[in-house]
Amino acid sequence: MTWEDVNSNLAQRASSSLKSNLVELNKNIEVLILSSSNDIGVIRNGGRRGAAYGPKALSANLLKLAKRSYNSPIASVELCTPSQKICDFVSFQKEQSKKIQDALKNDPKISIHFGGGHDHAYPFVDAIIKEYGKVTVINLDAHLDTRNDGLKHSGTPFRQLKEEHGDNIQLIQVGIHDFANVCENYSELDMEIHTVEQIKKTTQDFAQSKKFIADIFKTIPDDQLIILSLDMDAIDGSEMPAVSAVNHDGLPMNFVREFYQQYKQRKQKSFLGIYEYNPLYDNLGCSSARAMASTLYQFII
Repeated sequence: MTWEDVNSNLAQRASSSLKSNLVELNKNIEVLILSSSNDIGVIRNGGRRGAAYGPKALSANLLKLAKRSYNSPIASVELCTPSQKICDFVSFQKEQSKKIQDALKNDPKISIHFGGGHDHAYPFVDAIIKEYGKVTVINLDAHLDTRNDGLKHSGTPFRQLKEEHGDNIQLIQVGIHDFANVCENYSELDMEIHTVEQIKKTTQDFAQSKKFIADIFKTIPDDQLIILSLDMDAIDGSEMPAVSAVNHDGLPMNFVREFYQQYKQRKQKSFLGIYEYNPLYDNLGCSSARAMASTLYQFII
């Protein structure tokens, strides 16, 4: 056996992965993967660097999984790079929104947005509202990301969205820590908030998560578009250490997976935003990336 034989064998195995379903962006795609590989928003917010490399790692771990009988076309679009120079942050966000809206015109059934910082949630949600209209955003996060700073960054996207789109965005915040949010984060904004402490009491320490999650979805009209936004620092640090800000008392991974499964059951267009995975702090086995990739895999397949 030669190294050519080894390479040939590996190539054959690759043909059985989701990656082999990749096609050029067109009207027939089932899944759209958008990657915003930049963490300038995290840096502007005082977070630790490295989330810029998260989208590539998450996408790679997802696409290498076995496609089995799933043969629907997948398109992958790079929106920016870690080395891209940004002179005007707000203009950069607007440019990202336009690129995303252009991609959404291909009408995918499932749209997945991998972002560096959570600031990338702004262009994702902004583009969806402009393309489809009113939305409900369920944000799984330790932070509200509604800071009232003059400087825009990874902690401001949902205040920006509420101020710009008003009643066209309903905001449901899940997994919040009061100790991680200053008082002004709660001011002058209409949003539904579920703290980790409240969720633990309601679900008997997450033992009854299914009912809690189902009750949230029941409050949303069946024809309402939903965006499920996950800042991966919402997840407990014992299960998800590779993030911009580790959460010592976060949501269990199984709780997050249940959110994805109940969202999938709604049988409508799906919009998934995944933010602030930081591969520089993952282990050699990429456990955090693999956990997220397997969750998305169950959503797609």
